[in-house]
Amino acid sequence: LNVLHYDQFTCKAFRAGRATELAKQNVSAPEILEMGGLKSSAAAARYVRSEAVDPNRLLRLLHAESEDDM
Repeated sequence: LNVLHYDQFTCKAFRAGRATELAKQNVSAPEILEMGGLKSSAAAARYVRSEAVDPNRLLRLLHAESEDDM
């Protein structure tokens, strides 16, 4: 990679960045889980950066996923 300080990035940083970008694009929670290899909405909530996404949007995404499980 031609990235400054590449050794300071972790897999979690890339996973969080991707999950955050997907949430910003209103991708559904099940799709975020699948694309990120995440097993639960709680995991997705940990990876999505709350300062980058409206917390209400994140709650709606997670709520919609939990309703689909019923």
